Order: sequence, then structure tokens, then C-alpha cells
Amino acid sequence: MMEGILFAEFDHIVGPKISWQIGRKEGKEENLVTSEIFEAIHEYIITKPNLCGRLMKLNEFGLQIMGFPILLEDSKYPRNYFLFNLCFIFQSNATGHHSSSSLSSVYEKNLRKLAHLLKSIEKEREFVSNAETRPQFYEMLEQIFFQLNKNGECSIQLDHANIITMRLIPNLPLLLSIGEHDVPVIIQDLDPQIAKDWDLSVQQILPFIDGVNHVKRISILSRVNLEIVLKSLQHLHYYQCISFVDIFQYSNCYTCTPQISQIAADIEMQELCVQYVAKTDSIPSITFDKIFHLYCSLKHSICIRDFCQENENYFQKIDVRRFIAFGTLNQLIRRVHKYPFLLLKHPQRMQQQTIKGNSTSAIKLSDLDGKKSCDQICSSLGISFEKLETSLKIDKEIVLLYK
Repeated sequence: MMEGILFAEFDHIVGPKISWQIGRKEGKEENLVTSEIFEAIHEYIITKPNLCGRLMKLNEFGLQIMGFPILLEDSKYPRNYFLFNLCFIFQSNATGHHSSSSLSSVYEKNLRKLAHLLKSIEKEREFVSNAETRPQFYEMLEQIFFQLNKNGECSIQLDHANIITMRLIPNLPLLLSIGEHDVPVIIQDLDPQIAKDWDLSVQQILPFIDGVNHVKRISILSRVNLEIVLKSLQHLHYYQCISFVDIFQYSNCYTCTPQISQIAADIEMQELCVQYVAKTDSIPSITFDKIFHLYCSLKHSICIRDFCQENENYFQKIDVRRFIAFGTLNQLIRRVHKYPFLLLKHPQRMQQQTIKGNSTSAIKLSDLDGKKSCDQICSSLGISFEKLETSLKIDKEIVLLYK
């Protein structure tokens, strides 16, 4: 949230000065940028000519000040130039509608746009510097401040030729590349009344998104074309309705990530973890320190089947699927994938093109290049990992790469 707007300019008599400020310190009548603060930072607000026309960001005194200084050179101005800067002010630890790290991307475009518009209308009719239009200019800044904070957008008509339109659009992630072996998981409550107005293909696949079915299986169960399912899931992910995990199999291997340390200091996340992974009928319930110990014990070389057997007492109280899902969705653990690789690719061998093994489906030798995971191969052939592994073990020239 924006805390205030500051307009500063170079006065040919007194030098750099703040002409207006909109917004106050919370619970006080004091300006956000006091005269003492401005004295210390004015060189970064009313800058040297070579820094004009560039976005400037300053973090000081608990504030983040974002400005775009404008310099206009013309003989009509005192000293033959007019230098001003319109700044947006935020708390340097801003949170809420937009986090501190995303303030730049959300507000930067709007500030650039506003600065260039002020430069243009100042050239046309001295809108910024003329004493007669100054009241309108101040009123415009007030409207921008209050409308952006209240509605996240504003539209202000300056005159018959100029209108200011601004909107705070958060940066959503790019469309994710989804594989047919990925498993979608709903991560927010979807209102049935809203969902019924969605695209028909999205409505058709929603009942089959249960955290177990992979993309190809959802396509089969819903009788929706695979390409349409992929596009529908991309859009649901774009709007942060779903996330993705790997197909759950007891043959999977996992290991913890550096993010595991974050949950150790986050009490709220610990409570959420216990509620999510504990079996509802377990009395007494499992404690977080036991769950944390299990996450830290995951290794590249141990599959979930063996891991559950080694920790049988713990998993009497823990739902293993939810244990893995919570860890992967919160990036506490990651999947260690297995990639089949054909060691010897001599011409005679490559003429085979496929290997049959014990599975009913032929495995293409071109898939054994160390780039396609076992999940991808299993999904495309419609076989289980156990069948694929059995077929691969027969051939001594094929190894599994873990990464």
C-alpha cells in the first residue's frame, strides 16, 4: 500500500524544496518526509541533470521513496530550466496487498507513465509550473493517492485532451509448462457459485482434480482432449487456484531442501503441518518435532516404501500421501527423479529402436537418453514404475540416473 505522494521541485530562490505531501504518519499529524529527512536526502530527489529521466529508488529512514525526476530546459523558466520530481512513498518493510519485493514492478510502470504525462502537459500548457493550474494539479495528486489505495486504480480527466488512467496489476507467474505426468492439487477453496460460470472444460475436469490423478488420467476420466486439459490447468495455475506435485508412488525418492529451516521458526506453519498430515483417528496426535525429524531423514537413496517401513511407528499416525504433498507444495522437500540412460549406443543396438522387457508396451531407445524421467515414460506408455523398472533391469546396458 502506498503511504504517500511527494512533489518536490527546484526553486530558483530557495533551491530544492517539497511543494506538497499527501499522506501522514499513522496516528500523527507529522509529514512522512520531514524537513530534516528531506535535508538529508534531497540530492536523491532533486538530482543532477544526468540522472533525470530515470527511475530512482531510495530506502532510508524506514521509507522507500520511488521517484522519476524530470528536467525541462527552456528560456521561459528562471535559470532556463525547470526540475521537478513526483515520488511515491512506501514503508520500506511494506506488506499486505503487495509485498516489498513486488512494489517496484507494481507501481513502477504507473510512476513512469505519470511522470511522462506531466512532462508532456507541462510542455503543452505549463500545467505543473503555472500558479493558476497548481490547485488542479494538487487535487489530481490527492485523487491518485486515495483512488489507488482504495480501488487499486484511478481515472482522472484533466481536460478535453488529457486523461490519467492508472491500475495496480500484480505480476502473476508466466504460464507453467505442464507434463501429462504432473498431478494438480487445489490450493484454495473454489466457490461453486463462481466455478459454475467458468469455461465448460474447466468445470468438466474440476471433479477429477483430487491430488491423486495425473493430467493424462484426468483427460481420460473427464473425456476431455489432453491439450484442452493442459490449457485449462495452465490457467487455473496462473490464477493460483492449483499447484502441482509428482505422481505419488512408494517407489519415489525425496530429499529435503534448504527451505526446511524456515518451518523450524514458523509456529503457524508448524500447526498447519500437523493438522494436514496427521491421521484424524490417531490418538494421541503426532507432534511437529517428529514430523520435522521425518522430513530431515529423507534421502536420495531411500524410497518411500522403505522409509515407511523404517519409521512404521510414526506412520501409524501420519498420512504418507499428505506428508509428501505438504512437503512438496511448501518446497520443504523435493522429488529425486530417476532418468533411464542407455550406456552403449552402438549401431547394431540402435537398429532395435525399442526394447520389450516384461512390460506389454515397447520402450523407445530414444527415450533412454537421460533426459526423460521414469514418470514421463510411464505416463506415455500407461504402465506402472514397477513394470518399467523390471524391463530396464533386464538390460545390463541401461542405468538409472538419480537427480
